[in-house]
Amino acid sequence: MKQIPEKFRPWIIGGWLVALYGWNLYSVWPADIASSDPNRIFLSALSLCLTPVNIFLSAAVIGACFIKWKW
Repeated sequence: MKQIPEKFRPWIIGGWLVALYGWNLYSVWPADIASSDPNRIFLSALSLCLTPVNIFLSAAVIGACFIKWKW
């Protein structure tokens, strides 16, 4: 398997970060949105991107974009 083409790398990395933020937003979204502050929800989802597990997964995705795989 060859290396991911250079023109797709930014799209893959950006797509991963958007998907990760979307997942975090889904996990912190309250059932009753009227009783909570939207800024707190968005910042809480952003802070979840900085957990060690998410940092490791992001590093793995970014690293996989630059590795030349040989099978």
